[in-house]
Amino acid sequence: LFFIIFVIQSRAAILEYVLVTIFLLFVNSIQNKNRIVSVATLVLFLVVIILSNFSLINSFFDTFSVNNSQYGASTYNRLNGLNYYHDLWLNSNLWFGIGFLPDQLRMSQLLTFYLADYNILINLYEFGVLGFIILIFPILKEIYVFLKNRNNIKKSYIVFLQVGLTMYVIAISFVQNVYWVQTILIVPILISLILFVEEHYDLRKNSML
Repeated sequence: LFFIIFVIQSRAAILEYVLVTIFLLFVNSIQNKNRIVSVATLVLFLVVIILSNFSLINSFFDTFSVNNSQYGASTYNRLNGLNYYHDLWLNSNLWFGIGFLPDQLRMSQLLTFYLADYNILINLYEFGVLGFIILIFPILKEIYVFLKNRNNIKKSYIVFLQVGLTMYVIAISFVQNVYWVQTILIVPILISLILFVEEHYDLRKNSML
């Protein structure tokens, strides 16, 4: 959370982090022996947090609106930029993409598109369908390992960590490019966890080798 707030500095990434944390708390609750009590406690806790901070939460979501006085222009520009890169890709090579794009694309004195503002779709536009498949292979692999090991979450903190990181990368891919310079370090960590879980877990017996 500290990294997202002070390094990535993304409102959407903060939202994704909170949602993934809630998801992991829910997964942990349903794996608990006292499942009903654990889930009910979590739901009650979330309801209390939401109701006691409703105006703050509502204000936070309002910042994503194009009509917001402070951040509306930023949201509007990002949507325009995504449409611009999409059209650029459609008019180039769909299979191999546009190629490397500049970090900044100045359209006018008031409008500049920043490549860091766009999610993993920018990789599709840059490298085409074939390149995009290669780049998302680790994500597809982590989903596969997660599904195979979903019953081992409570048996190993490593599996739980791999599941959590999997959900985080999937969630953040909707708002950030995981291959961008600020976030790419998460990729080798994730791949290492995937390889470790595959190497040390018997997926058929659901037990440690």
